[in-house]
Amino acid sequence: MSDHENPLTVLSDAMVAAVEKAGAGTVLVDARRRLPASGIAYAANLVLTADHVVERDEDISVLLPDGSRFQAALAGRDPGSDLALLKIDKNVLAESEPAPQEARIGQIALALGRPFRQNPNDPTCGHKTTSYYSRMIALKFAHQKMAAEALWFTTDNRLAEGCVSNVFLVKDSTLYTPPLKTPVLAGVARKTIFHLADENSIKLVEKDLSIDELLTADEIFLTNVIMQVLPVVSVEKHIVGKGKPGPVAQELKEKFEELVEKQCCQVKK
Repeated sequence: MSDHENPLTVLSDAMVAAVEKAGAGTVLVDARRRLPASGIAYAANLVLTADHVVERDEDISVLLPDGSRFQAALAGRDPGSDLALLKIDKNVLAESEPAPQEARIGQIALALGRPFRQNPNDPTCGHKTTSYYSRMIALKFAHQKMAAEALWFTTDNRLAEGCVSNVFLVKDSTLYTPPLKTPVLAGVARKTIFHLADENSIKLVEKDLSIDELLTADEIFLTNVIMQVLPVVSVEKHIVGKGKPGPVAQELKEKFEELVEKQCCQVKK
C-alpha cells in the first residue's frame, strides 16, 4: 500500500485541511498556570476547548488572531469527553465556515481527536443519561459537514459508537461491532441486530475495531430505534464499498422493518 493510499495518511490530510479551513476560528485560550492552549470559535461569543486546559474558573482570557484579548467565563464543562465551553460577553468571534458539500443519505462524519474522544473511565459511558451536551456538539459539527452522524473513538483509538447510534461494519459478509465493554450503549436496536443476524445465519463478531478496519469495511451501517438500520455510503471523503447500501445492510434493514411490522400488528390485536 502506498503512502497516498494509507487510510491514516488520508485522514491526516483531511484533519490538516480542516484546521486550514478554521482560519480565524482558531483562538488562543489562557486558562492554566503555564502554557496557554488552543480553542475553536463555536459561536459569536463561545469558544470550545479541551477541559483539561481549563485549570481555573476565573481570570480566563481568549486571544484572537488579530491580537485582541477578551475575558471569558466558564460556561460549562464535561470532563468525561474532555470538553469545555467558554463564553465572552461580546460577539467578537469569527466562526469557521465549512465548505459546502453535497449531502448524501446515510453519510456520516468522523469525530477524531480532542475534544471528541470517548473516555472508557467516564462512568456515564455505556448508559443512557441526560448528559448529552458533548454528543450534541459533535452532532452539530457533523451536520455542518452535511453528515447525518458523527462517530466516536475512545482515548486509545478504538471505534466506539455514534452520537446517537451503535455502529456495525461488514467485511467479507461477516458483521463486526464494538463490544459493550468498549464501552458502548447496549442499544435496543443493537440487540435486535444480534437476534436478526442469528436468525438469518449471518456471522456476527464483537471485537475492538480500528480506524483502518472502519475505512476498509465493505459496508457500514448505524442502528437505533428511530433510524432502525441506516446504511452509510461515506465517511468524510472516503467512499464506503461501492458508495451505496450493501447487501448485508439491506437485508437486515428489511428484516428489521418486517419484525417491527409484525410486533406492531400483534399489539393491535
